[in-house]
Amino acid sequence: MVQKSVLTNGVRILTEQLPHTESVSIGLLIGRGSRHEHMHQQGITHFIEHMLLKSGDADSALELAKRIDSIGGPLNAFTGREYSFIHLHTIADKFSAAATLLGSLLHSVNFNNAAVEHERQIILHEINHLNEDGSEHIHDLFSRTFWGTSTLGNPVTGSLESVADLYAAGLEYFYRHEYLKACSVVSVAGNVSHAAVVDAFEPILEIIEPCVYVHESTSIETHKTVALHQRADSCAKICLGFPALNQKDSRRFVAILLDSIWGGGMSSRIFQRIREQHGWAYNLYSYLNSYSDSGAMVTAVETDITYAFQVLEALCDEANNLVAHGVTYDDLEAARQLLQIRFKLGLDNTHVRMKRLAMNEFYRNEHTEVKELLHALERVSTLDVQCLAKDLMQDRCLVACVLGDVDTASGALHNIGLKH
Repeated sequence: MVQKSVLTNGVRILTEQLPHTESVSIGLLIGRGSRHEHMHQQGITHFIEHMLLKSGDADSALELAKRIDSIGGPLNAFTGREYSFIHLHTIADKFSAAATLLGSLLHSVNFNNAAVEHERQIILHEINHLNEDGSEHIHDLFSRTFWGTSTLGNPVTGSLESVADLYAAGLEYFYRHEYLKACSVVSVAGNVSHAAVVDAFEPILEIIEPCVYVHESTSIETHKTVALHQRADSCAKICLGFPALNQKDSRRFVAILLDSIWGGGMSSRIFQRIREQHGWAYNLYSYLNSYSDSGAMVTAVETDITYAFQVLEALCDEANNLVAHGVTYDDLEAARQLLQIRFKLGLDNTHVRMKRLAMNEFYRNEHTEVKELLHALERVSTLDVQCLAKDLMQDRCLVACVLGDVDTASGALHNIGLKH
């Protein structure tokens, strides 16, 4: 059973008690991400994530590591575009110690110059690695192109230049006045009672000033763009995308099925066409990025540069077919079964349950049971899928980015497009 309590400052505590499990997964959601940063602050939220996972009230990084090991761990965090997330996995007997540890990290961040400089060097190495790894860098290039002037296009890690300009005083100010005040959701799933969770986290979180929720709405209009990025690499990294739905759109279950049919598995259209039929790529997939006010449906492919045009042309051709002819009942049913199985498998995982609690609360202020998700998928028809494909997959909104040795193919690549 899912239970919810709201502290006087607005922090929401959600729990799902699972007496049959040994584990407990804990998540803290902070409603700040890269889209909330000004130009001169790019990367500050991600930088704070790094500082947050340092020693807390422990005397050293080694002591903190031992404390984490003593409760099972792992302790981890990530920064996204609209929120940051700290999460910890433990067992029921260690829940109290785990909550205390998270509290110490949240309230004992060390922003002295030496600690900041140490972490800055790690982040700069991280950015260099991401930029050198075309498989990751292409997604940042795509986001900048797709979202245009919106801060949704900001790289989560920031740039080498912006991170070099972030200093201790600015980091601490942002943490105290923006980041900490946006601590909005605690979610816990596992063998622990709701009362125990509230008792553990209330004294940790009630001292935070009233939470500040930010669901920014920006005017986002996507225009057809084909962006080529030259790099001396015979392997072409490709991202192609269309606008998609926001987190509250009633058609989001249709979008999940559309994405699955398009590129969500081995039987998907692009996998069968590009890999199995032609052998043009080993690594390809699609995914949905869904935010509070907008979204993107993205396809990623890695191929030899000599096949880049054929791959993009095939993607456009498959989009044309999907819009013009829709999907068969068998295709829809296969995608539906795949997603239903994945949802059911998640029931055995306290981390999946914990994160679902947090996401539903953050974006929609509600909890949706898995059986409701399954029923929502059952209600989607082949016509629903085709209608959504027609709405989203339009030539005027197509955005494609190619990273590689594109000079020899640039003319052809600029000519890709949909026919409908």
